[in-house]
Amino acid sequence: MAEPVKRFVILHHTGCDRPHWDFLLEQDASLATWQLYHDPLAEGKEEWELFRIEDHRKFYLDHEGPIAGHRGEVRRVCGGTYASRDKNSQAWTVHLRSGALAGEFELRLAEGERWLMKKVSR
Repeated sequence: MAEPVKRFVILHHTGCDRPHWDFLLEQDASLATWQLYHDPLAEGKEEWELFRIEDHRKFYLDHEGPIAGHRGEVRRVCGGTYASRDKNSQAWTVHLRSGALAGEFELRLAEGERWLMKKVSR
């Protein structure tokens, strides 16, 4: 059974040791979070390498600007809604709805905290 529609956001995190993008999917109490080290909105890109990190607070669904503790700043590059069809500790299937990134995507655990995300339909 599919979950209700929830929000997602991609933030560009700069001013830190290793600038990156954060891919955040809303859950009940937090945001499931992955880091990417290449622009997920690069033209023609349909497969990404991501790294699962600690869940973030829902605060980041709407926050842009400095991060407390001098940890850089974030800027929203994409956001919208999503619905998940399947979800477990090793794979998620999500349907993203956004002007910049839309369609069905599979996220699969590759090894350790490394995941692969692939667009499977428009």
